[in-house]
Amino acid sequence: MGSNLGRLITDYRTLVETYRARADELGVSRLEIDRLGGLPVGYAGKLLGKDGGEPDRKNKKMWPYALESMLGVLGLNILLIEDDVAAARTLALRTPVDRANQRFGNVSRLTPRLVAPPPQPVDQPSLTIVSGGQKQGRKHS
Repeated sequence: MGSNLGRLITDYRTLVETYRARADELGVSRLEIDRLGGLPVGYAGKLLGKDGGEPDRKNKKMWPYALESMLGVLGLNILLIEDDVAAARTLALRTPVDRANQRFGNVSRLTPRLVAPPPQPVDQPSLTIVSGGQKQGRKHS
C-alpha cells in the first residue's frame, strides 16, 4: 500500500489533518482506530473530530500514548528534520548556558573517594528490664 503521504508537519493541526487523511485513505473508522490501538471507545473521534486540531479549544490531545498508538494503527512514522533557520534564530537569541551548572549527558560528578564508606554492622544492644516502684500516670488510686 505505497501511499505518497509525505507532509511537512509544523504544528498540531497539521498532524491531526494528516491522521484524518490517512484514516480516510485506509478506510478505517474512528471506532476501529480505537479498537486496534487499544484506546478508549470514542477517543479517536474526539482527537480527529472537526474541532480536534483547533489550538485555541480545550480538547483532548494525543500525547504520548495515543500518538504512538495511532501512528501504529495508521501505518505512519515520524521523521524529524532540523529547521536551520529556526535553530539559527534560537542560537542568536539564547543566553548561553553555564556548563558548570548543567549535567549534560546526565553524568554524575561523584567520585568514589567522595562517597562515604558503608556503615559497619552494629552489635545488637542488650536490653535490661528495670522494675520500678510506683506506676505513674494513674488519676485514681
